[in-house]
Amino acid sequence: MIDPRILDIIRKVTKNPDISRDSVADPFMVLGWDSLKSVEILIEIQEVFGVEIEPGELLLLKNLGDLQKLIDEKRGYEFF
Repeated sequence: MIDPRILDIIRKVTKNPDISRDSVADPFMVLGWDSLKSVEILIEIQEVFGVEIEPGELLLLKNLGDLQKLIDEKRGYEFF
């Protein structure tokens, strides 16, 4: 499950209130999302979730599920 705060951050940074989990399958197809917005989103996510994401880790993310998993791993949540 994707933490709703992730979508809230994306909506806020892109100024696009219509963003949903399904609409972010390809981030660069989202209205208002460009490479600069990706950096802004990353900064907000790091602040909200209290994690540090390295640029190389960011490049490996393909979707919101990957981002959620990375956040969870950095926060020390276990997966079974």
